[in-house]
Amino acid sequence: MSSVHKLSHIFQHLIRRRFVFLLVALLLVLIVVFHNPIAQFLGITRVEAAAYQMQTGYYVGSGASNEISGLGFTPEVVILKADTVGGTGAIMKTTGMPKNNVAYLGVATADNTTAQIQLTPNGFIVTGTLSDTINNSYTWVAFSGSDCSTDGRLCVGSYTGDGIATKAIATGFDPDLVVVKQSTAVLANWRSSAMPNNYAQFFSATLEDTSGVYFTTLDATGFTVGATNNASGGTYYFVAFKEVAGVIDVGTYTGNTSDNRSIPDVGFRPDWLFTKNASVAVGAVYSLNESYGDNSSYFTDTANLVNAVQALEADGFQVGTSNTANGNTNTHYYAAFGGAIDPTAQGTFTAVSGTYVGDGNARVISNLGFEPDLVIVKASSTQQAVFSTSIMGGDSTAYLGSATANFAGGITTLSPNGFTIGNHATVNTNGVEYVWTAYGNAWNPETNTGSQDFVIGAYYGNGLDNRNITRLPFRPDLLTVKRSGATQGVWRSSEHVGDVSSYFHALADGANQVQILTDDGFQLGTLANVNAAANLYWYFGFATGTSFAVGTYSGTGVAHNIGTSFEPDHAWVKQTGAIQGVLRTASTTGSTSFPFLNTALVQNALTGFYANGFSVGTGAEANTLGANNYRYAIWADTTSLGTATYETQTGYYVGDGGVKNISGLGFTPDMVIIKANTTAGTGAVWKTVAMPQNNTAYLGSATADSAAGLIVLTSDGFRVVGTGVNDINNRFTWVAFSGSECSSSGIFCVGRYTGDGVATKAVTTGFQPDLVWVKQSTAVVPTWRSSSMPLNYAQYFSATAQNTTGTFFTTLGATGFTVGATHNVNAGVYYYATFKESVGAVDVGTYTGNPSDNRSIPGVGFRPDWLFTKNANVAVGAVYSLNESYGDSASYFADTANLVNAVQALEADGFQVGTSNTANGNTNTHYYAAFGGATAPVANGTYQMNSGSYVGTGNALVFSDLGFEPDLIIVKGDTTQAGVFSTRIMGGNSTAYLDSPNINFAGGITSLQSESFSIGTDATVNTSGVTYYWTAFGNAWNPDTNSGAADFVIGAYYGN
Repeated sequence: MSSVHKLSHIFQHLIRRRFVFLLVALLLVLIVVFHNPIAQFLGITRVEAAAYQMQTGYYVGSGASNEISGLGFTPEVVILKADTVGGTGAIMKTTGMPKNNVAYLGVATADNTTAQIQLTPNGFIVTGTLSDTINNSYTWVAFSGSDCSTDGRLCVGSYTGDGIATKAIATGFDPDLVVVKQSTAVLANWRSSAMPNNYAQFFSATLEDTSGVYFTTLDATGFTVGATNNASGGTYYFVAFKEVAGVIDVGTYTGNTSDNRSIPDVGFRPDWLFTKNASVAVGAVYSLNESYGDNSSYFTDTANLVNAVQALEADGFQVGTSNTANGNTNTHYYAAFGGAIDPTAQGTFTAVSGTYVGDGNARVISNLGFEPDLVIVKASSTQQAVFSTSIMGGDSTAYLGSATANFAGGITTLSPNGFTIGNHATVNTNGVEYVWTAYGNAWNPETNTGSQDFVIGAYYGNGLDNRNITRLPFRPDLLTVKRSGATQGVWRSSEHVGDVSSYFHALADGANQVQILTDDGFQLGTLANVNAAANLYWYFGFATGTSFAVGTYSGTGVAHNIGTSFEPDHAWVKQTGAIQGVLRTASTTGSTSFPFLNTALVQNALTGFYANGFSVGTGAEANTLGANNYRYAIWADTTSLGTATYETQTGYYVGDGGVKNISGLGFTPDMVIIKANTTAGTGAVWKTVAMPQNNTAYLGSATADSAAGLIVLTSDGFRVVGTGVNDINNRFTWVAFSGSECSSSGIFCVGRYTGDGVATKAVTTGFQPDLVWVKQSTAVVPTWRSSSMPLNYAQYFSATAQNTTGTFFTTLGATGFTVGATHNVNAGVYYYATFKESVGAVDVGTYTGNPSDNRSIPGVGFRPDWLFTKNANVAVGAVYSLNESYGDSASYFADTANLVNAVQALEADGFQVGTSNTANGNTNTHYYAAFGGATAPVANGTYQMNSGSYVGTGNALVFSDLGFEPDLIIVKGDTTQAGVFSTRIMGGNSTAYLDSPNINFAGGITSLQSESFSIGTDATVNTSGVTYYWTAFGNAWNPDTNSGAADFVIGAYYGN
């Protein structure tokens, strides 16, 4: 029977079921798709064979969520492991698993279902203790190109056990390596063609199995498993590889305990390699590019070791004396993988500098015009110079010249358009002037992209000499290294000759630190400053160009100029001897230099900048008589600080239980507020750039900050993870604001202050606010005040009547607001947001409630995009409405489901209220705040489409290489089973019926991945022997990306 005739039969069946016209139209489209000449004529994409690709890398955990991108392909397998003890060992994610599941490779543990790894079109996202523990370094390997056919070399899938002694699993080709893991608490195991029949190895410290209960044979078109890998009803994930010259090899060797022993004949230099001692109960170990030599990783939850796999070599690998990789007379099996493409870089760094005067309160330095990757701050007083990079997790700042561990409260956050300074004396002593420089567009290991003259990174020390840190996309001319622990920072430039590096401290140049700058990195010695075993090191580097240079000059003892190729805006100078280093920025006046150390300002050393260089005086820090005894580094600013523009946007998303990126806002948010339409935690949550990096505050309850990174602000939106912001299949609405400008020209300002315990405290915003709200970081309720209220009044977002005593707020002043004692507890940390009334953008007001339904409240002056109102006289919660409330469905700030008859509509000159006393209590005073300016969404392009068929097997199936990211999948069998569908924004394992009045079910279309989708074992989609037809649609306009096609949309709404 032809595919058209089959679909015609299905079409008639659905019509008999009185199917709606829209879905009839969709099925007609399916008919067109299956008619090949028409499909070709319309340019409809067909499933294509996959190309094998792989990549390796590393990242440092943020403690919140981290997106790894720039792989150059859509991964179908990702394996990652912390260098330290970081959870439960190596974990694996494949497209054959349910969307939020990851499997453990090193321990007998059931799947984790909290989306610790989520695959994306160009990488993956990590979150949680298994994959993103703060300031743990992780290495990873990713594979793409699953093709379970005779042409394949990688096949990813899953199967369901049937309980018999053996079961044949098809891969389409004859595999040389198979890895299998059951979803329950059973050890992962693997087999290669280098092993005899019936053999299996483990990643854990377990002896090989030779009984055939795991594997029996590797076959011409698949592999056969034994009873342990075939428990009845068990779900098993597998990854199979075929040997291919130059990219995949398996083999065996006999250990002999010889050190520095090469294992040849792999046929290529591996990018990732693992090996297992089959004879002794020790764990498998692996090495990859980012192991940087002798620093092997276990699959179990164990810190890295040395003397196992020592190096990846041109035709194989080198092993040491550890019995994990070279046990005397022991049989070892290995698998090696190649094909990783070295990173590339484009463009140049961005830089800007400035000053501020400390006041002891946290402050936001914003409007840089770029996302900073490195910030350096130095006081004009006796404080140390400090820095932070964008890959340092959480609130962590490092010293440059002090042998002191990283500290908190310094540079607390690097945000998409600026950075935040905490209240630590090193960066924020009252009355002290500070200079800062910020650099952006670094090449970094998270995005695997960036400029070709600025890099940031990290590595895990191994304590061994001559260790090469490689795979940087350029040769650095300046390299700075600092440990998280208590050693001094060091730097080396291309001007250094021989094995020497410079300190920032008053120490002479020393050896055995950064020994060489290489074409793609640098070489380390053994000193603890750069390479203590099991320690994490941070580095940043620059290459010479139009805005950066390094050099050497000879001191003369007489003031003179040093010629350079451009006018610098910041400079470092350090003598080769035991004299402290100094820095200077363009904002520095007179002949002053700033020492890197906690010493007084230096006069007459680095004295100024001019058009083609800088000048030095007679100070020892910059000009003692000698030959080539000073080295320098100079930078030019590439931009200047911008001005803020107030912008706002509203939207919604549906939680997926993992990590979700919301993008396409059209600006970089400074503040985001989120609330579920249902009960989903602790009510509305609030994130601003003034909060510590991983902190989120609660608006609807007396709850202390979450430090779990619930909301992470990004350059074009935000990322959410965790309960309260991403509960599976809960709908959330959000509002975002940008343009924080705490000056006289601002209309919006976010900030943070520290209480001093007195009765009142004035907080400066730079303008006279009409609205302010404040939340302490501890378990205290937030309150708000508007210019519509009398002096001393405060309202709550929670169900509490107004406070009129002045203990929260007293006045709104010409340049800020004044708080009372409750908002000024000694040493308390307080976050605030303030707004000034602005035509078309911000309005506050008041009205008196009455019992009228459908009552319009006019005079706002514009149609609000977000509006909240509070009954001041009755203990009911504040409520809000926004564009995506879709009329009469107001949200509380408290953890309560939406209600009707409160705010019923947003109108052209105001809003409409119903009879609920939350918004229209009879004779009660109500205060409101309204916000406008959101732009309407736009769409571009057209949808993408692909189609195919399959015969059900009862085992889960993966359909890869669609050519696009699917947003909608429709499946229908040629039996009496109902047609079903799933969209990208449906969370977790959820499939909906098209023509059956039943709730969503699990086990149908189990996940929509980056270029694939998975079919589960439910009979509706996978009855053995039944033919099923599927269609995939992509490029939908959707609320997560706020972008997509002009002719295809997916979405969700909450009924009222």
